[in-house]
Amino acid sequence: MARIVAFRANLKDWLPKKDKKNKDEKQILFDELKDLWPKAVKIAYGHFDGDYYYCEMCGKPCKSGEGAGVGLGIASHHIEGKQSYNLRWEVINGTPICSKCHTMGRYSAHQDRTIFINKMIEIRGQEWYDKLLKIKGEKKKWTIADMKKKKEELQEIIAR
Repeated sequence: MARIVAFRANLKDWLPKKDKKNKDEKQILFDELKDLWPKAVKIAYGHFDGDYYYCEMCGKPCKSGEGAGVGLGIASHHIEGKQSYNLRWEVINGTPICSKCHTMGRYSAHQDRTIFINKMIEIRGQEWYDKLLKIKGEKKKWTIADMKKKKEELQEIIAR
């Protein structure tokens, strides 16, 4: 038993430490984009009136903030999942939605994807969805230069 404890203690020394100092430039940009994208989506499609953002699906006014999407508040939802790397940080691939439309309701984005997509096409139009699928179908690998450009684009949307 003592050998296992000693082995585990030594194993921790070999595991990579997850802190900002050990992250490479691409990982730092990835984290920055991950933080900027939801803000840009809420600004681009959230119809902010000074106090509230409005859910793009049902029109409900919601506060933005910590825990948004889990309880009260508004979340930025990826229409095509985050695993679609071409679309991961594209603003047209996001929608600000309330917790009911995001996860809680019977026809929410995570409960019934078909109804959700059809509602988004009804709101934004078929041309928007065709553009989204075109971008999704392209072969693209994010380079550091691409990530920096996307970061500037998202910051520009947020600054408006």
